[in-house]
Amino acid sequence: MEQGFASSKILVAPGMSRAQQEWWESRNVVDLELPTPMTVPPTMECSQAIEIMNRYGFDQLPVVDEAEGVLGVVTLGTLTSKLLSRQCQANDAVRHLVFRQCRQVPLSTPLSELHRYFRKDAFCLVVAGQRSFSST
Repeated sequence: MEQGFASSKILVAPGMSRAQQEWWESRNVVDLELPTPMTVPPTMECSQAIEIMNRYGFDQLPVVDEAEGVLGVVTLGTLTSKLLSRQCQANDAVRHLVFRQCRQVPLSTPLSELHRYFRKDAFCLVVAGQRSFSST
């Protein structure tokens, strides 16, 4: 009998009992059915990035440059904190506030591998198709 993602068909590694196996260990990132990410260019103003995050319910956005690819991530917390402390202006480009230390993983990444990444990194970027916003 199946309940949620738990299934009697989940493979158990040799030497492991079913009790030691988590439901997600034999799945890949693609199985999470993540929505297509929204990205912003490094030239976007901080105020625009905050508006997009608030409008769509995100707390972080990947920053993607056409020539360089993924540069990193800007977070709502960082942008808000820097604006409130006057360490940046609303019209500053997000390129100055990009968090660059993040791992990029393809949709084929096993969740067991992702679990190991999260022991070291706070988040990672799933590399897939995207919806991009451009600066106005």
